[in-house]
Amino acid sequence: LVSMQDWLAMLALRLIQNGEKTMRMGLIIAGILLIVVGAAAFTGNLNFTKDKEVLKVGEFSASVKQEKSVPQWLGGAGALLGLGLVAAGAMRKG
Repeated sequence: LVSMQDWLAMLALRLIQNGEKTMRMGLIIAGILLIVVGAAAFTGNLNFTKDKEVLKVGEFSASVKQEKSVPQWLGGAGALLGLGLVAAGAMRKG
């Protein structure tokens, strides 16, 4: 079983060795990643937690964890950008 880090290293090495195909495959892979992350954000499935300090008295402090989601418009823009990258990679000669 190959770890994700090893797999990415092997993929990068293979892309570097192929010359002109590197740019094409790089565009397509980056586009696919943007589409996946953008779609997750657009559907509201991409959340992050933010700590916010609400009270501090001397050494005592109280904080609240707020769960926020990435704005849908940002996810849609990312997915569209990803589609553009995939199209550019597919149209590129090589």
